[in-house]
Amino acid sequence: CILSSAPPNAAPSSSYKEMKWGKSLWRVDGKVLELNDFIIVADSLRFSEVNGRIVNLRLDQDILNAEIKKFRGKDSEGFEIVELDAVLNQESGLFTIGDLRLRTAIAEYKVNLSTNISPTNYQDLDGKSITLGLDIKSNSLYEIESFFSLMDRYDFLSKDLMNGGFKLHSQISGDLNNLNIEHFNFLYSDSLQIIARGIIKELMEPDSQEMEFQFDRLMIPKSLLEIAWDKLITDSSFSVPDYLLVDGVYNSSKAEHNFSGNIESNAGEIKVQQASANLGSIPDYNLRASANLLHLHTIQDIDLDNIAFRMNARFKGENIFTADAFID
Repeated sequence: CILSSAPPNAAPSSSYKEMKWGKSLWRVDGKVLELNDFIIVADSLRFSEVNGRIVNLRLDQDILNAEIKKFRGKDSEGFEIVELDAVLNQESGLFTIGDLRLRTAIAEYKVNLSTNISPTNYQDLDGKSITLGLDIKSNSLYEIESFFSLMDRYDFLSKDLMNGGFKLHSQISGDLNNLNIEHFNFLYSDSLQIIARGIIKELMEPDSQEMEFQFDRLMIPKSLLEIAWDKLITDSSFSVPDYLLVDGVYNSSKAEHNFSGNIESNAGEIKVQQASANLGSIPDYNLRASANLLHLHTIQDIDLDNIAFRMNARFKGENIFTADAFID
């Protein structure tokens, strides 16, 4: 391995300011760099027992080339990298991670990334582009929880739900002002499934953020429906259907939310021409839909079995069940 420093008057490249490798423009060149029981500290993460190899390493002004092979280590909170392999490249302002494969104690991750966002400078993200392919196969949500605090954000997540395994296949491209989700396929515990694509605009600006998603398939099992039902509905005389199968288009902008599509279950079908909600200071809901409901005795103890109807309704008020209502 060769380590050298450029002369003090050496001119940095045009993208040197973004990379900030060092004022002296350190240069590193080596065929193999062996790591044995290293300790790596990065922000709140502290990895010990780090072992692995960095092959064909080159660090020269704004150029970075490296292959990581059989990298492994443990952090202080118990997160363990069983094996990590990847190819890293930074040149001409483009940073890529090729064929990254990460195996932990409970999950496998595959990542392919290409972006002109600098890995050492996140101050200027305007106009920066990203292409990301991400695959995850995990036995539990708890590993994600250690990074994103899912249970604090979503109070419906119980310990039982967190223990469910999941698979994710996704492809994303664009920039932070116009992010294109080309494909999103999420399968949880072999029951909940989301297959969707969409666009998110102004990702970093919540006040002006807009999004639109095409749901090709949203399958919600009875177990999750019961959790949502208990939180939204106080009338225990109703039971939930065995499943919900949804396809359609959802879009939102600030306090506006809209959906149109189909909802199917063992209790029938609802065709939604328009369902909108304005969640401003006084919530305002609008619904235009038609329904063909079957086997109603299975969700409530009534003699009526089948019913078909069309509805044009508006509800305005803090609580949809006590709001001012118009139903046609």
